[in-house]
Amino acid sequence: MSTNIPSTTSEIIEQVEIQDQSNNVFFGRQDYISILFRSIGGELYKLRRRTLSKVLSIIGIAIVVLSLIGISIPAFIASTSTDPAAQQLLSNFGALLHLPGSLTFVGSIANFIATILLIILAGTIVGGEYTSGTIRVMLSRGPSRVQYLLTKIGTLLICTLISIIVLLIIGLFVGSLLNLLLHQPVDTSTMNGAWITHALLYVLTLALSLFFYTILALFIATLGKSSAAGIAGALVWWFLESLLSSILTAVGSISTGTLAAFLKAVPTYLPGTNLSALITNQTTDLSASASASQPGAITDVHAILVIIVYVAIFLGISFWVQESRDVTN
Repeated sequence: MSTNIPSTTSEIIEQVEIQDQSNNVFFGRQDYISILFRSIGGELYKLRRRTLSKVLSIIGIAIVVLSLIGISIPAFIASTSTDPAAQQLLSNFGALLHLPGSLTFVGSIANFIATILLIILAGTIVGGEYTSGTIRVMLSRGPSRVQYLLTKIGTLLICTLISIIVLLIIGLFVGSLLNLLLHQPVDTSTMNGAWITHALLYVLTLALSLFFYTILALFIATLGKSSAAGIAGALVWWFLESLLSSILTAVGSISTGTLAAFLKAVPTYLPGTNLSALITNQTTDLSASASASQPGAITDVHAILVIIVYVAIFLGISFWVQESRDVTN
Protein backbone atom coordinates (compact mmCIF):
# COMPACT_ATOMS: atom_id res chain seq x y z
CA MET A 1 0.00 0.00 0.00
CA SER A 2 1.44 3.33 -1.04
CA THR A 3 1.07 6.59 0.83
CA ASN A 4 1.40 10.12 -0.52
CA ILE A 5 4.34 11.52 1.38
CA PRO A 6 5.29 15.16 0.60
CA SER A 7 8.63 15.24 -1.11
CA THR A 8 9.33 18.95 -1.08
CA THR A 9 9.05 21.80 1.38
CA SER A 10 6.39 23.57 -0.72
CA GLU A 11 4.15 20.50 -0.67
CA ILE A 12 4.48 20.22 3.10
CA ILE A 13 3.56 23.90 3.55
CA GLU A 14 0.58 23.50 1.19
CA GLN A 15 -0.78 20.52 3.14
CA VAL A 16 -0.36 22.37 6.44
CA GLU A 17 -2.27 25.39 5.06
CA ILE A 18 -5.10 23.16 3.84
CA GLN A 19 -5.28 21.46 7.24
CA ASP A 20 -5.33 24.82 9.05
CA GLN A 21 -8.09 26.08 6.77
CA SER A 22 -10.25 23.01 7.32
CA ASN A 23 -9.81 23.30 11.09
CA ASN A 24 -10.44 27.04 11.40
CA VAL A 25 -12.98 27.87 8.68
CA PHE A 26 -16.63 26.97 9.24
CA PHE A 27 -18.34 26.55 5.89
CA GLY A 28 -21.82 25.84 7.26
CA ARG A 29 -24.45 23.61 5.74
CA GLN A 30 -24.30 23.49 1.96
CA ASP A 31 -27.96 22.75 1.19
CA TYR A 32 -29.95 25.16 -0.97
CA ILE A 33 -31.95 26.88 1.80
CA SER A 34 -28.98 27.28 4.14
CA ILE A 35 -26.91 28.93 1.42
CA LEU A 36 -29.85 31.21 0.60
CA PHE A 37 -30.34 32.28 4.23
CA ARG A 38 -26.61 32.89 4.71
CA SER A 39 -26.57 34.99 1.57
CA ILE A 40 -29.49 37.07 2.85
CA GLY A 41 -27.67 37.49 6.15
CA GLY A 42 -24.60 38.66 4.26
CA GLU A 43 -26.65 41.21 2.31
CA LEU A 44 -28.22 42.54 5.50
CA TYR A 45 -24.78 42.80 7.08
CA LYS A 46 -23.52 44.83 4.12
CA LEU A 47 -26.55 47.11 4.36
CA ARG A 48 -25.92 47.72 8.07
CA ARG A 49 -22.36 48.74 7.29
CA ARG A 50 -23.15 51.00 4.34
CA THR A 51 -23.42 54.75 4.79
CA LEU A 52 -26.25 54.91 2.24
CA SER A 53 -28.52 52.76 4.40
CA LYS A 54 -27.93 54.98 7.42
CA VAL A 55 -28.53 58.16 5.43
CA LEU A 56 -31.78 56.83 3.95
CA SER A 57 -32.96 55.75 7.40
CA ILE A 58 -32.24 59.17 8.88
CA ILE A 59 -34.04 60.90 6.00
CA GLY A 60 -37.12 58.72 6.36
CA ILE A 61 -37.37 59.16 10.14
CA ALA A 62 -36.70 62.91 9.90
CA ILE A 63 -39.43 63.48 7.32
CA VAL A 64 -42.01 61.56 9.36
CA VAL A 65 -41.12 63.46 12.55
CA LEU A 66 -40.99 66.85 10.83
CA SER A 67 -44.35 66.20 9.14
CA LEU A 68 -45.95 65.51 12.51
CA ILE A 69 -44.36 68.59 14.03
CA GLY A 70 -45.55 70.64 11.07
CA ILE A 71 -49.13 69.41 11.40
CA SER A 72 -49.06 70.17 15.14
CA ILE A 73 -48.02 73.82 14.75
CA PRO A 74 -51.53 75.03 13.71
CA ALA A 75 -52.94 72.99 16.59
CA PHE A 76 -50.62 74.66 19.11
CA ILE A 77 -51.56 78.07 17.72
CA ALA A 78 -55.27 77.23 17.92
CA SER A 79 -54.87 76.00 21.51
CA THR A 80 -54.09 79.56 22.64
CA SER A 81 -57.53 80.79 21.54
CA THR A 82 -60.96 80.15 22.99
CA ASP A 83 -62.73 80.90 19.71
CA PRO A 84 -65.02 78.00 18.64
CA ALA A 85 -63.48 77.93 15.17
CA ALA A 86 -60.00 77.68 16.68
CA GLN A 87 -61.12 74.91 19.03
CA GLN A 88 -62.59 72.99 16.09
CA LEU A 89 -59.30 73.42 14.24
CA LEU A 90 -57.48 72.15 17.31
CA SER A 91 -59.73 69.09 17.46
CA ASN A 92 -59.27 68.34 13.76
CA PHE A 93 -55.48 68.56 13.83
CA GLY A 94 -55.28 66.80 17.18
CA ALA A 95 -57.15 63.80 15.76
CA LEU A 96 -54.26 63.27 13.35
CA LEU A 97 -51.76 63.00 16.20
CA HIS A 98 -53.28 60.19 18.23
CA LEU A 99 -54.84 56.82 17.57
CA PRO A 100 -56.95 55.81 15.78
CA GLY A 101 -56.60 58.69 13.29
CA SER A 102 -52.82 58.91 13.49
CA LEU A 103 -52.33 55.43 12.02
CA THR A 104 -53.57 56.33 8.54
CA PHE A 105 -51.98 59.79 8.67
CA VAL A 106 -48.55 58.46 9.64
CA GLY A 107 -49.05 55.56 7.24
CA SER A 108 -49.63 57.89 4.29
CA ILE A 109 -46.47 59.86 5.08
CA ALA A 110 -44.41 56.71 5.62
CA ASN A 111 -45.73 55.13 2.42
CA PHE A 112 -44.78 58.16 0.33
CA ILE A 113 -41.26 58.70 1.61
CA ALA A 114 -40.45 55.00 2.04
CA THR A 115 -41.40 54.32 -1.58
CA ILE A 116 -38.75 56.75 -2.78
CA LEU A 117 -36.10 55.61 -0.31
CA LEU A 118 -36.64 51.89 -0.88
CA ILE A 119 -36.51 52.37 -4.66
CA ILE A 120 -33.11 54.02 -4.18
CA LEU A 121 -32.00 51.19 -1.90
CA ALA A 122 -33.25 48.44 -4.22
CA GLY A 123 -31.70 49.98 -7.31
CA THR A 124 -28.40 50.37 -5.48
CA ILE A 125 -28.05 46.87 -4.03
CA VAL A 126 -29.04 45.21 -7.33
CA GLY A 127 -27.55 47.52 -9.94
CA GLY A 128 -24.47 48.20 -7.85
CA GLU A 129 -23.34 44.60 -8.30
CA TYR A 130 -23.17 45.19 -12.06
CA THR A 131 -21.61 48.65 -11.76
CA SER A 132 -18.78 47.47 -9.50
CA GLY A 133 -18.39 44.11 -11.24
CA THR A 134 -18.84 42.11 -8.03
CA ILE A 135 -21.66 40.05 -9.53
CA ARG A 136 -19.15 38.18 -11.69
CA VAL A 137 -17.16 37.13 -8.61
CA MET A 138 -20.31 36.20 -6.67
CA LEU A 139 -21.72 33.99 -9.40
CA SER A 140 -18.40 32.25 -10.01
CA ARG A 141 -17.64 31.49 -6.36
CA GLY A 142 -20.85 31.87 -4.42
CA PRO A 143 -24.56 31.02 -4.84
CA SER A 144 -26.27 30.09 -8.08
CA ARG A 145 -27.92 32.73 -10.25
CA VAL A 146 -31.37 31.88 -8.93
CA GLN A 147 -30.10 32.00 -5.35
CA TYR A 148 -28.47 35.35 -6.07
CA LEU A 149 -31.74 36.89 -7.21
CA LEU A 150 -33.71 35.23 -4.40
CA THR A 151 -31.19 36.70 -1.97
CA LYS A 152 -31.87 40.19 -3.28
CA ILE A 153 -35.64 39.64 -3.13
CA GLY A 154 -35.47 38.30 0.42
CA THR A 155 -33.29 41.20 1.51
CA LEU A 156 -35.68 43.73 -0.01
CA LEU A 157 -38.65 42.06 1.68
CA ILE A 158 -36.97 42.24 5.09
CA CYS A 159 -35.94 45.87 4.52
CA THR A 160 -39.49 46.74 3.48
CA LEU A 161 -41.04 45.22 6.60
CA ILE A 162 -38.47 46.82 8.91
CA SER A 163 -38.88 50.22 7.23
CA ILE A 164 -42.66 50.47 7.45
CA ILE A 165 -42.81 49.08 11.00
CA VAL A 166 -40.08 51.40 12.31
CA LEU A 167 -41.54 54.48 10.61
CA LEU A 168 -45.02 53.70 11.93
CA ILE A 169 -43.81 53.09 15.49
CA ILE A 170 -41.75 56.30 15.55
CA GLY A 171 -44.56 58.29 13.95
CA LEU A 172 -47.21 57.03 16.36
CA PHE A 173 -44.92 57.65 19.33
CA VAL A 174 -44.05 61.22 18.30
CA GLY A 175 -47.70 61.95 17.51
CA SER A 176 -48.76 60.73 20.94
CA LEU A 177 -46.16 62.96 22.63
CA LEU A 178 -47.37 65.99 20.68
CA ASN A 179 -50.96 65.15 21.54
CA LEU A 180 -50.06 65.05 25.24
CA LEU A 181 -48.67 68.57 24.94
CA LEU A 182 -51.94 69.67 23.33
CA HIS A 183 -54.00 68.00 26.09
CA GLN A 184 -56.43 66.56 23.56
CA PRO A 185 -58.71 63.69 24.63
CA VAL A 186 -58.21 60.31 22.98
CA ASP A 187 -61.29 58.35 21.91
CA THR A 188 -60.48 54.64 21.88
CA SER A 189 -64.07 53.42 21.63
CA THR A 190 -63.59 52.33 18.02
CA MET A 191 -60.34 50.46 18.71
CA ASN A 192 -61.88 47.02 19.13
CA GLY A 193 -60.86 43.62 17.77
CA ALA A 194 -62.15 44.41 14.28
CA TRP A 195 -60.18 47.67 14.23
CA ILE A 196 -56.98 45.87 15.24
CA THR A 197 -57.53 43.33 12.44
CA HIS A 198 -57.99 46.07 9.84
CA ALA A 199 -55.00 47.94 11.29
CA LEU A 200 -52.80 44.89 10.71
CA LEU A 201 -54.20 44.52 7.19
CA TYR A 202 -53.55 48.21 6.58
CA VAL A 203 -49.90 47.81 7.58
CA LEU A 204 -49.61 44.75 5.33
CA THR A 205 -51.05 46.68 2.37
CA LEU A 206 -48.50 49.43 2.95
CA ALA A 207 -45.74 46.82 3.03
CA LEU A 208 -47.10 45.24 -0.17
CA SER A 209 -47.09 48.60 -1.93
CA LEU A 210 -43.51 49.30 -0.88
CA PHE A 211 -42.34 45.79 -1.75
CA PHE A 212 -43.87 46.03 -5.22
CA TYR A 213 -41.82 49.10 -6.08
CA THR A 214 -38.63 47.45 -4.80
CA ILE A 215 -39.39 44.54 -7.15
CA LEU A 216 -39.90 47.06 -9.95
CA ALA A 217 -36.53 48.65 -9.18
CA LEU A 218 -34.91 45.19 -9.05
CA PHE A 219 -36.45 44.33 -12.43
CA ILE A 220 -35.26 47.51 -14.16
CA ALA A 221 -31.82 47.40 -12.50
CA THR A 222 -31.40 43.80 -13.69
CA LEU A 223 -32.32 44.75 -17.25
CA GLY A 224 -30.24 47.93 -17.25
CA LYS A 225 -27.30 46.45 -15.29
CA SER A 226 -26.83 49.65 -13.28
CA SER A 227 -28.07 51.43 -10.18
CA ALA A 228 -29.07 54.50 -12.17
CA ALA A 229 -31.38 52.47 -14.40
CA GLY A 230 -33.12 50.82 -11.47
CA ILE A 231 -33.58 54.02 -9.48
CA ALA A 232 -34.53 56.34 -12.33
CA GLY A 233 -36.72 53.79 -14.10
CA ALA A 234 -38.75 52.92 -11.00
CA LEU A 235 -39.16 56.56 -9.94
CA VAL A 236 -40.25 57.60 -13.43
CA TRP A 237 -42.72 54.70 -13.56
CA TRP A 238 -44.09 55.67 -10.13
CA PHE A 239 -44.59 59.31 -11.17
CA LEU A 240 -45.82 58.81 -14.73
CA GLU A 241 -48.25 56.05 -13.78
CA SER A 242 -50.29 58.32 -11.51
CA LEU A 243 -50.17 61.09 -14.12
CA LEU A 244 -51.24 58.73 -16.91
CA SER A 245 -54.04 57.34 -14.77
CA SER A 246 -55.40 60.84 -14.09
CA ILE A 247 -55.22 61.81 -17.77
CA LEU A 248 -56.96 58.66 -18.99
CA THR A 249 -59.70 58.99 -16.38
CA ALA A 250 -60.26 62.66 -17.26
CA VAL A 251 -60.38 62.01 -21.01
CA GLY A 252 -62.72 59.07 -20.54
CA SER A 253 -65.04 61.12 -18.34
CA ILE A 254 -65.55 63.92 -20.85
CA SER A 255 -66.33 61.59 -23.76
CA THR A 256 -68.73 58.75 -24.42
CA GLY A 257 -68.73 55.47 -26.28
CA THR A 258 -66.58 52.38 -26.31
CA LEU A 259 -63.32 54.31 -26.44
CA ALA A 260 -64.26 56.34 -23.38
CA ALA A 261 -65.14 53.19 -21.44
CA PHE A 262 -61.82 51.64 -22.46
CA LEU A 263 -59.84 54.70 -21.38
CA LYS A 264 -61.56 54.74 -17.99
CA ALA A 265 -60.92 51.02 -17.55
CA VAL A 266 -57.18 51.16 -18.30
CA PRO A 267 -56.20 52.74 -14.93
CA THR A 268 -57.94 49.92 -13.07
CA TYR A 269 -55.30 47.55 -14.47
CA LEU A 270 -52.28 49.66 -13.55
CA PRO A 271 -50.34 48.50 -10.46
CA GLY A 272 -50.26 51.87 -8.71
CA THR A 273 -54.03 52.28 -8.96
CA ASN A 274 -54.62 48.84 -7.48
CA LEU A 275 -52.12 49.35 -4.68
CA SER A 276 -53.83 52.63 -3.82
CA ALA A 277 -57.19 50.86 -3.90
CA LEU A 278 -55.99 48.25 -1.39
CA ILE A 279 -54.78 50.97 0.97
CA THR A 280 -57.95 53.03 0.50
CA ASN A 281 -60.19 50.05 1.19
CA GLN A 282 -58.43 49.38 4.49
CA THR A 283 -58.53 53.09 5.35
CA THR A 284 -62.28 52.95 4.79
CA ASP A 285 -62.60 50.20 7.36
CA LEU A 286 -60.32 51.96 9.84
CA SER A 287 -61.82 55.44 9.69
CA ALA A 288 -65.40 56.55 10.31
CA SER A 289 -64.87 59.99 8.80
CA ALA A 290 -66.88 61.08 5.80
CA SER A 291 -63.77 61.45 3.66
CA ALA A 292 -62.81 57.82 4.14
CA SER A 293 -66.19 56.18 4.31
CA GLN A 294 -66.77 55.91 0.56
CA PRO A 295 -66.37 52.35 -0.76
CA GLY A 296 -63.59 51.75 -3.22
CA ALA A 297 -64.33 51.28 -6.91
CA ILE A 298 -61.75 48.47 -7.12
CA THR A 299 -62.25 45.41 -4.95
CA ASP A 300 -59.46 43.82 -2.93
CA VAL A 301 -59.62 40.61 -4.98
CA HIS A 302 -59.25 42.50 -8.27
CA ALA A 303 -56.36 44.57 -6.91
CA ILE A 304 -54.48 41.57 -5.51
CA LEU A 305 -54.83 39.61 -8.75
CA VAL A 306 -53.51 42.53 -10.80
CA ILE A 307 -50.53 42.96 -8.46
CA ILE A 308 -49.75 39.23 -8.59
CA VAL A 309 -49.71 39.33 -12.40
CA TYR A 310 -47.31 42.30 -12.48
CA VAL A 311 -45.00 40.77 -9.88
CA ALA A 312 -44.99 37.45 -11.76
CA ILE A 313 -44.07 39.24 -14.99
CA PHE A 314 -41.31 41.33 -13.42
CA LEU A 315 -39.77 38.44 -11.51
CA GLY A 316 -40.19 35.99 -14.39
CA ILE A 317 -38.32 38.25 -16.79
CA SER A 318 -35.68 39.02 -14.15
CA PHE A 319 -35.00 35.32 -13.51
CA TRP A 320 -34.89 34.58 -17.24
CA VAL A 321 -32.45 37.43 -17.92
CA GLN A 322 -30.32 36.43 -14.93
CA GLU A 323 -30.12 32.82 -16.09
CA SER A 324 -29.43 33.53 -19.76
CA ARG A 325 -27.18 36.58 -19.55
CA ASP A 326 -23.44 36.30 -20.02
CA VAL A 327 -22.18 38.27 -17.03
CA THR A 328 -19.04 40.23 -17.87
CA ASN A 329 -17.37 43.42 -16.71
